[in-house]
Amino acid sequence: LAGGLGFLAANGVVDITDGGASYGNLDTSGSDLAGEAMFVAEYALAANKGLRLTAGWLLAKVARVDVGGRRATNEDGSDLALDYSGSTLRLGMIWRFGGGATARTAPVDVH
Repeated sequence: LAGGLGFLAANGVVDITDGGASYGNLDTSGSDLAGEAMFVAEYALAANKGLRLTAGWLLAKVARVDVGGRRATNEDGSDLALDYSGSTLRLGMIWRFGGGATARTAPVDVH
């Protein structure tokens, strides 16, 4: 079992067209905490390398987003949220250097 906490930032630029009005290059910003829990399995290919498979759940939701310096809302007036939550599956290669417990992985994420 493994898990982690982190910081999620959703920053960028959007172009919005609403009917005949166009609003271009509006800065977006939002941030929140994120967390992940997962099961980890490793399979040794040799003494210094192996495969790692992880499967878990990512909780990553930005509860409030600002667009053009103003709070973005849904049609009903509630805050616009960006939700990146969902199941995760990773497959990585492990290389051990110097015979110790230090491992380097190169994961490939599939959400």
